[in-house]
Amino acid sequence: MQSDKQAIVLEIGARFVKCGLSEERAPRSVQRWELAELLRSHPTVAQCREYLSPQLRRLLFDVLHVNPRHRRFLVCEDVTAPRALRVALMDVLFTHLKAASATVVPSMLMAQFATSFHTALVVDCGWGETRVLPVFKGIPLLYMLTICLDQDPIMDAADACLHAAGQVNLTIPGHLRGDVTEHLFRETHEGSIVSTVAQVIRKLPLDVRAAMTQNLLVIGGTAMLPGFCARLVEELKVTLAAEELSPGKQQQQSPVALVPLYFPRNMASWVGASVYGATDAARRHLISANEYLSTGSGCLPDWMSVAETEDESVRVK
Repeated sequence: MQSDKQAIVLEIGARFVKCGLSEERAPRSVQRWELAELLRSHPTVAQCREYLSPQLRRLLFDVLHVNPRHRRFLVCEDVTAPRALRVALMDVLFTHLKAASATVVPSMLMAQFATSFHTALVVDCGWGETRVLPVFKGIPLLYMLTICLDQDPIMDAADACLHAAGQVNLTIPGHLRGDVTEHLFRETHEGSIVSTVAQVIRKLPLDVRAAMTQNLLVIGGTAMLPGFCARLVEELKVTLAAEELSPGKQQQQSPVALVPLYFPRNMASWVGASVYGATDAARRHLISANEYLSTGSGCLPDWMSVAETEDESVRVK
């Protein structure tokens, strides 16, 4: 396929943005940006637009070296992204960059396109929070989306209590490097990753519970920590056995297993979006420039209501 027919794939994260072209096995660039700090201040559409416009221009012209004019975009986003950010992003693409069309897709669903599984319990361990979403035969059960470990209280406490000490030599003991991630598994008032996953499994219908626990798809940057996924599986087995949540009657050994993933876990959503961008389904569900300029932000999908009218053609095959 010619380069001018490839979609420009963007995965919008709180700390990093990944960009590249569809049908490629990895993003061409992963750029750090300060979107997390912007979202903490609950910005308006104008503030989001002011931040996104120069960032995307630099990303496309200086990093990807592509002209976005009359190009097709595929935007991978969080289903709970603030509407101000989503509206500003579409406005920048169509008004400032003159894109021909854009397809907006949920990042957690796209991760399955990087696997051969259409049913999985997707656990996205990102920079600011962990999201858990069951996907059954390609249909995301959005009413069961669960979020934990919001970083805002932690960051607020750090801003209030921590101060720069200047030029100081610090000696960090070896055990601290391992203990620093203990809060991810330690039970707090906001729960832990293990308890959040167990909570979602508890609410699942009995006929899909076994399939979900046997197909745990862990993605995100935090999941790249050595031993993170193995510990998550082991502690989840113990928790399910203790709460008698494991499917079947074998309570001693809960059938919890990871979905095999042949790409880095922090790249899974982008790779899946790259695959999806080459399909006819991506073209059928695009938002054209004419449609956006005539209807405005009303053409943006609302992920929290789209589950009730899920189109068969967008299912993971």
